[in-house]
Amino acid sequence: MAMEFGRVMTFSPSRNLCIITLCIMSNSTVISLHSSLHVNLEENGLQEIDVADSIPISQYPINFSTAEEGRLNLQHKVIKRIFESLVVAPVTFLPQDQVLDSGTGSGIWLLELAREIPESMKMYGMDINTSLFPTKFPSNIEFSVASADKLPSHWTDTFTFVNQRLLMTAISQQQWGNALSEIYRVLSPGGWVQLCEYSIKASLTGALTAKFLSTLQTMHRHRGFDPDLVDHLPAMLSAAGFADVDFQERSTPMGIWAGDVGVEGKECFLKAYRSMKIPIMQEGDAGAFNSEEEYDQYIDNIEKEWDGNPRQRGVFVTFIARKPSN
Repeated sequence: MAMEFGRVMTFSPSRNLCIITLCIMSNSTVISLHSSLHVNLEENGLQEIDVADSIPISQYPINFSTAEEGRLNLQHKVIKRIFESLVVAPVTFLPQDQVLDSGTGSGIWLLELAREIPESMKMYGMDINTSLFPTKFPSNIEFSVASADKLPSHWTDTFTFVNQRLLMTAISQQQWGNALSEIYRVLSPGGWVQLCEYSIKASLTGALTAKFLSTLQTMHRHRGFDPDLVDHLPAMLSAAGFADVDFQERSTPMGIWAGDVGVEGKECFLKAYRSMKIPIMQEGDAGAFNSEEEYDQYIDNIEKEWDGNPRQRGVFVTFIARKPSN
């Protein structure tokens, strides 16, 4: 029986070691082999990726966990539904093309795209943390550790398409310019980037919601993040050298009044709010919440506010831009 191999590569910034997790696959069966093999980088021609300058994982305001994987997958479902596609940019994939998913998380975007594109295409997913990487995936997908603002040097002019979603609370305001320059560098001439972020303020109403969004924005600023990122990305993409910068703004109803899609929409946001409890309590508006119990109750009350207001909508914005061909 012929075997195919998918790889997860994680790199140590301080040692010349690489840990490879193998996923052995036959034509119809996927067998997870979650063994760690220590391999010398120089002997195997692998490049060490220095992630020492990336954002510390402790600064990311949402915990990496099984619950986080579920939240990310729900978020993916909502975004795919409202934009009606995994790829918004006007790109037609060819068999030799390569795709990068920056900040891949659980890898769900790559896993679903793999069903829609030629099997000969190479697909890469990278993140600063491996805990959410899938253990079963097609052999043309490779996952690795890297920082969005310091991509591997050998990726220059490699990718036809780069996807990146919801890194507002993973890339600091100061790092965004460099992160976009890195995407520009690794795109092949004529390649496209697609960025999706959420708008904190748009289409959310109600007194409880307004108070919470104020302290959420304060937390963003204290941690060096840009709460108004969606307003600034078009100019930043142009400054990085991209052409044909455009965006689409889509919204999802949030509340039981909208049926199943309304429940999905509100849970997409409420799960994120609950996951950010500790950093918001520590770095949000002073005195906004005096205990974890008070915070939890406040989020419960926001949910009731949304369920009773048919105007509540959560807004996502997808930006696309092209690297000039010459």
